[in-house]
Amino acid sequence: MKEDTPLKFIMLYFTFKVLFIFIGVILFIFNIPHIPFFNFLFEDTSLYNFSIIIPILILIGYIYVLKGFQQRSNLARSISIVLCFITLFVFPFGTIISSLIIGYLIFFEKGTFQENKKHNIPFRATGIALIGISIIGFMSITGMVTCISENIGFGYGNFQMASVSDFGSGDVDVIIQLKGAGIQSIETQNVIIQDISNTGGIVTGRTLYVANTIIATIDRNEINNLMNNPNIVQVIPDKKIFNIVDLNPPMVNLLDNNHDIINADPLWKNGINGSGIVVAVVDTGINGNIPALTRSGESVVIDSYELYGDYAHSHGTLCASCIASQDSTYRGIAPDADLIDIGVFQSDGSAYTSDILQGWDYVANWKQTHDRFVICSNSFGADSWSDMGVTSGAANKMSQTYGIPMICAAGNEGPDAQSIATPGIAEHVLAVGAVDDNNVIAFFSSRGPGSISDKKPDIVAPGVNVYMFDETGSISTHSGTSFSTPIVAGATALLAQGHEGYSPSQIYNAFRRGAVDLGNSGFDYEYGYGLIDVFRSYEMIENEIPQSSYIYFFIGFIILGIGIISYPEWKQRLSYG
Repeated sequence: MKEDTPLKFIMLYFTFKVLFIFIGVILFIFNIPHIPFFNFLFEDTSLYNFSIIIPILILIGYIYVLKGFQQRSNLARSISIVLCFITLFVFPFGTIISSLIIGYLIFFEKGTFQENKKHNIPFRATGIALIGISIIGFMSITGMVTCISENIGFGYGNFQMASVSDFGSGDVDVIIQLKGAGIQSIETQNVIIQDISNTGGIVTGRTLYVANTIIATIDRNEINNLMNNPNIVQVIPDKKIFNIVDLNPPMVNLLDNNHDIINADPLWKNGINGSGIVVAVVDTGINGNIPALTRSGESVVIDSYELYGDYAHSHGTLCASCIASQDSTYRGIAPDADLIDIGVFQSDGSAYTSDILQGWDYVANWKQTHDRFVICSNSFGADSWSDMGVTSGAANKMSQTYGIPMICAAGNEGPDAQSIATPGIAEHVLAVGAVDDNNVIAFFSSRGPGSISDKKPDIVAPGVNVYMFDETGSISTHSGTSFSTPIVAGATALLAQGHEGYSPSQIYNAFRRGAVDLGNSGFDYEYGYGLIDVFRSYEMIENEIPQSSYIYFFIGFIILGIGIISYPEWKQRLSYG
């Protein structure tokens, strides 16, 4: 064997990878965080979140590579390049080390493997390109790109960051946003929390999954020090900026046929009623014990997270009844769906930015620990940039990383143009406007374009004088995009039944393509793509391949890439018989 010092270092590095990934699997199983500084050794945590099988397969791959290197296997070298491509996106150390290893194994290493003759280079380059494209595609459909962009400090939106002048004097309530997200963020948070405590600040909360944030009260004079920390993306004021969107226009044309308007009846007749699907209602809390929300003697609310007590305001119960009312006359759109009560609004119908983040964090964590398809209904909004883009980024993460369809109110600031509220402005959410029973846009329904994603609202649904049930169990009528939103959330539960492997983006697109065009031909800033038709949308999604199936497509191309890279070696072996 020729002396090959770089290869020895590569094998030593891969040995450490085997050890750390094994430890990482154990830590993940027991929900113990590791130091994110060493992510390039553990592999990115988003791989673990997607499926624990993936890091286990990577571990097996590294073990095979170490054995194959000893046997001078060119296949082992090809697999090692694939494994390094995965770590290539773990910035900065993974990027640097993987780039060096890939470059060395492809273009510089000689003697121990198949010679790098000039006529072999096209095979190497083609195989590597195919593998790289496939890995990027895999990361894109699993939401890993979002995680990686946040780990390197990007992906937070094109918004104006806060400055010290945006805060009051003395002690101020703040949200400190850090890079990355996930359970591995705890250690970094703990260091900053200790720094806050040392300066007399008080930490009141944190979020890990949808955004990596610390919620605290600190002295205004300490803000600049925090902003200079390289692990911190931004510090923003934590204010009451979110409000439920509920109106009470004149009581005319009372709407008790919203299921007819959105064409849900054909699905009901075929047993499609939201069975097995969970809808998290992020609102003011739900009284799940009223008759309309009781099914077979038990509440349809299966779990709850409440910051301000039980159903602080009627709004949450009203929205919940739009989704899962059991009343025979005023039936919810998805009567067999289960609900999670996320009560994060106060009795005056307002919420802090941190309240919303904590509610979503609970939903994301709940989904990770339960084998259920989860939808999130959000009947609230704030001025588009009032939170410096934090909630729109978190909403995108809910959809992209955790596979939770985000159904959001467009807002009640119409007929003004460009009045879509946040989080409805986010790219990867479904922003819902409101129409009356004549399919005419409600005067209050917010209009586009959106300040992030131009084509907003996405769709419209009934939202004027809708019948529903309040927290006392009494029938009530209300209007607003607050109520068109849970109607669409219920419709999403119908689409999701039997389609649990489909992504939020596939569900959004099915709604857009299946919508009944209203207003100007094609997309417009009043009706979006049109009035939701859940039956047509269901037929469309039936003809699609679930996005989860594309994983196998990309894995197949990775295997093909390995074969192309190895072609010179196995061709030579075949020629010698």
